[in-house]
Amino acid sequence: MSLTTDHSAADKTKIEAVGGRVSIYRRKNSRYWQCQCTVNGTTHRVSSRTRDLGEAQRFATLWYLQLSEADGEGALAAHAEPEATAGGVPAKGLSSPAVNGKTDRIVAVTRALVSELGFRGTQMSAIAERSGLALSTLYRHFHSKNELMCELVAKVSGHEVNVAAGAAMAEGGPARRLEMAIRTFALRAIRGRKLAHAMVAEPVDAEIETERLRYRRRLMRVYETVIREGMQDGSIAEQDPEVSAGCIVGALFEGLVGPLALQVDLSDEERVGRAEHIIAFCMRGVLGRR
Repeated sequence: MSLTTDHSAADKTKIEAVGGRVSIYRRKNSRYWQCQCTVNGTTHRVSSRTRDLGEAQRFATLWYLQLSEADGEGALAAHAEPEATAGGVPAKGLSSPAVNGKTDRIVAVTRALVSELGFRGTQMSAIAERSGLALSTLYRHFHSKNELMCELVAKVSGHEVNVAAGAAMAEGGPARRLEMAIRTFALRAIRGRKLAHAMVAEPVDAEIETERLRYRRRLMRVYETVIREGMQDGSIAEQDPEVSAGCIVGALFEGLVGPLALQVDLSDEERVGRAEHIIAFCMRGVLGRR
């Protein structure tokens, strides 16, 4: 995605997206909608490469999220999408990107072990053995277990936030897309509940907890963005979108991920049922419906 540098005059047609954070406009004699926003004092411009305003608005929202993440806590993988069934429900939970190189292989092995044993139960010696590396070689790539676990949290959380953002860019109005983004996270967390619990609720050292807090903020930003869109077009009532997004993430993390990972006697149907109750709770809170 290349940024434009042409500063020629635009016509009077201007639309806002992402709660007014992105301006969408069309230059004179231009076929495509252009997008402009400012992130941490830097102005960015890009062509949406589409003449359809609805597609341009969806493009602008995803573009802004990518810019925000790249400027803040690390760029998301571009255009990542969840594996889905015919009904649109993700088929796998917490899937990982392709493995390339020794460092990626170490992180992938760590992810598999944490999914089985949690952070505390995963030892560097086991990671080295399963990776086919000498322990000294592992420590050349990651100087401590905490450093490796922080890298794992960053990679897994970045992927999950990107998947949620992809769901938030689906077809339909803001309320429908918000519900899909919440449901996507919830159902993926259920399918990968052991890893999800480690990512969210397992007691960890301060370094790892700091990375998990970034995860929370990045996921909040996805929901906040869609809520702002709904407020702008009138489909979602006026509210504090940051507070509402925080409540959604809190409900998912504390009400779903934490308890369900430990309740091993529940069936998959019971877990999905609990997730649906939490999704309904979140949507009632945002939409104000009983």
